[in-house]
Amino acid sequence: MMEPYGQSEFEIDGLKYHEVPTNIVPYGAINRFIKGDRREPDTTSYLFVKTAHYRHLVDVIKRLEATAKSAPYFKSVTAKDRREAKRRVRAEKGLIVFGGSYGA
Repeated sequence: MMEPYGQSEFEIDGLKYHEVPTNIVPYGAINRFIKGDRREPDTTSYLFVKTAHYRHLVDVIKRLEATAKSAPYFKSVTAKDRREAKRRVRAEKGLIVFGGSYGA
């Protein structure tokens, strides 16, 4: 995977690539983490494979595009979602005891 700023076109011998749909890119650059910032990501994500394996990448991209159609905007996790996820993880790890927790 590669995430250059903006969009790019590559010509690399022996490699093929495909762009990952914007709303499900894993990082999206720094503006993805600025509170209240809802801009599109500054980077574009690309998946690369050896040319011989390109048919597998096409299958993966089709699945990602199908998922992207029903996925929320790339920065849609709320602070409440994060708190609840942390609570679930702590409970799974046994860190929550009698309504409190060990550590932060």
